[in-house]
Amino acid sequence: MTLRCAPRAERAGTRLVPAGLLRRGYSSGGVETAKMCKLGVIGRLCFVLLAGLAGPASGLATESDLIELASGRTFDDTVQHLQWSFGGFGLTTVTAMDYQQILKKIKFQTGRAAMFEVMRRDWAKTLLKEDPALGVILPLRVYVFERSDGTTIVSYRRPGSLLETHQSEEVRKFGRILDMKLQSITGEATMKPREQPQ
Repeated sequence: MTLRCAPRAERAGTRLVPAGLLRRGYSSGGVETAKMCKLGVIGRLCFVLLAGLAGPASGLATESDLIELASGRTFDDTVQHLQWSFGGFGLTTVTAMDYQQILKKIKFQTGRAAMFEVMRRDWAKTLLKEDPALGVILPLRVYVFERSDGTTIVSYRRPGSLLETHQSEEVRKFGRILDMKLQSITGEATMKPREQPQ
């Protein structure tokens, strides 16, 4: 399994071609990050802090807001197609984490699992323009894991569930747009491949 951070990607076998807007940064332990070139040190720290806050905020969503899709593909194939879908929809993969590799560092064995944090700059612009506190919504998180029976699951929290009670209709509308975007991306990535004619 290869995890890549790239804002856009084109399908070329198994190769992802990143756009020149980002420079790629890597850290050990199964984590790969993409750093936005124009963000300074303080800006990147703020960005990481906001991303960290997104976890607790997601916990406020109801159980019905947790979407889980059983993939018609293998784990590796699902991860690859998910990355293609991110690129095809113009998303920046801010962080890609291979939990299995990360936990090996503390000698803990677990099944295959990967977390992606994704966003678009215009999404941040839209949200922060309406309400600076909404920066906590981004990046969006998409989790892929393999169950004990071998089934690959793609899951995420609907961002619209965190925005639907906002006083601004523009924000509520944007939340619905984000929901539809994630639905399209994950649906495309988990679609069972067509059988080739004999």
